[in-house]
Amino acid sequence: MTQRRQILGAIRASEAGLTMVEVLAAMIIAAVGILSLAPMMVVSIRGNGMADSLTQATMMAQTTLETLKQQNPLPTIPYSNTFADSTGMTQHVAIDDHASDGQIPAGVNRLSVTVSWTDKAGVDRSIEYSTFRVQ
Repeated sequence: MTQRRQILGAIRASEAGLTMVEVLAAMIIAAVGILSLAPMMVVSIRGNGMADSLTQATMMAQTTLETLKQQNPLPTIPYSNTFADSTGMTQHVAIDDHASDGQIPAGVNRLSVTVSWTDKAGVDRSIEYSTFRVQ
């Protein structure tokens, strides 16, 4: 019987698991690691929102420029028009030539589109795209 007790005691000693304190310490370390990622998620979400607005503005400007390049004849030059759309973005379209801007070569029109918007943080943003078209 004594030998059997020694064998059972040795088995129980080798099967010793983690204590509650060790489990708690591991959980705290894991929680700190996961919580340290939270600010990164906030920055990522804000960046995605800004990228979405910028993509929308770029597509809007590109579409307007492509339409103007294909339009024949162009409106009376110098041309300037500002309009807003349903997304809260404002477009300013301008067409200039040598007579309205001496830096533009004769026989060439400059087509410009500026898209402006206010982001979710209340910051005013804008982008401008220009291209040239031979008359």
